[in-house]
Amino acid sequence: MSGSGAEVGISNPGWWGIEVKPQIYTGSFYVLGEYSGSFTAALRSAAGNVLASVKVPSQSIASKWVKHDFVLNPTQAAGVKNVFTLTYSGGATLDFNAISLFPPTWNNRTNGLRIDLMQALKDLNPTFLRWGGNNIEGGGYGRECKFFYSLGCFVTDVDTNVAGAWDKTIGDITQRPGRLGAWGYWNEDGLGLVEYLLWCKDLGMEPVLGVFAGLHLHNNNIIAEKDLQPFVVSAMNMLEFCMGDASTTYGQKRAALGYPEPFPITYIEIGNEDNLSGGMVSYQAYRFNAFYKPIIQKYPNAVVIASTTSFSKPPDNVASDYHQYADANTLASQFDIFDRYTTQHQTLVGEYSMQRGTYPNWIGAVAEAIFQLGAEKNGDKVIGLSYAPLFMNTNNYHWTPDLIAFNADSNQTTLSTSYRQIKAST
Repeated sequence: MSGSGAEVGISNPGWWGIEVKPQIYTGSFYVLGEYSGSFTAALRSAAGNVLASVKVPSQSIASKWVKHDFVLNPTQAAGVKNVFTLTYSGGATLDFNAISLFPPTWNNRTNGLRIDLMQALKDLNPTFLRWGGNNIEGGGYGRECKFFYSLGCFVTDVDTNVAGAWDKTIGDITQRPGRLGAWGYWNEDGLGLVEYLLWCKDLGMEPVLGVFAGLHLHNNNIIAEKDLQPFVVSAMNMLEFCMGDASTTYGQKRAALGYPEPFPITYIEIGNEDNLSGGMVSYQAYRFNAFYKPIIQKYPNAVVIASTTSFSKPPDNVASDYHQYADANTLASQFDIFDRYTTQHQTLVGEYSMQRGTYPNWIGAVAEAIFQLGAEKNGDKVIGLSYAPLFMNTNNYHWTPDLIAFNADSNQTTLSTSYRQIKAST
């Protein structure tokens, strides 16, 4: 960006608005280029009125990206029809990158989560958070990757057979390249592996972590047995990053990020819905065992979960993942479905809700309650249930119903009928 002495800069409207309240906003940006003046970071109304601003002395140089930090402190509320601006004058030609602005976050976590959304989840007294799902079955970096409600792809371009993309979701945000999601928007990976682990820690939830198991769901590509080992290594490295002590290779990487204590993980799911896209034959023949054997050998106390109840002969004590999206009548009719399940192979209901494409309503919530009761009365067979998906932005979404709807205005965060039903039952 360059100017001839007049003030120039950048304006960003946020995600369909920026909520301004009398609270502290922390931000940062990177600059490349030689400039000896100062920058002005500001929150402004859509009409251009300054709500808060601060001068940020330039530390930029010609040959290196330099980070600049700032704080904004508006003194009154101004709704959500606001923009963030970053301006300067003097005629210098500069490059800007990694521009960030955060309101207060849950537990004051850097790069953290919205307080109102986390409070809504905390009020449900959740016991676990499952992540993985379809998002670990995209094509990885350089290809489209489907995000569902959780952490991004743990795989890279299958053509080059390189594993390890989970480590592109950790560390400073400048080290997270991001990717285009299969639903048409860019994923910054600001919400990465560590943020999910901290999310679980902050709300007292057990992590249920899914690992990529060799099935690319949306292009029906199955990793051949001879090519699978790098992905197994990647999954094991990820688990060591989470659980290894600081003396291990990947535990040391975690400690270097400021988290010397391991994040214990008991529940590990191999894949997601691997019965789809013709994946069941290879899952039973070699893909499941390729991951199961090294995982259970290194973590003998882990509860390993097969990604489908279609697995005909899983190893003893391996749990299975049951997913159900159905209309109200079907959900209610499954009150007794788990009566026929066994205790030898317990079941996780990893995803369930009323039929997608329907907005939340009380008929659906009651049907979900009947389904839940059927699972709860078989508590010796069912590990737990997790409603999916959790969140939807009312300005842009791909799936209904969802548990919690939100937008830039925290006063409009909406708890669904399903949320009310779940809370009443806990």
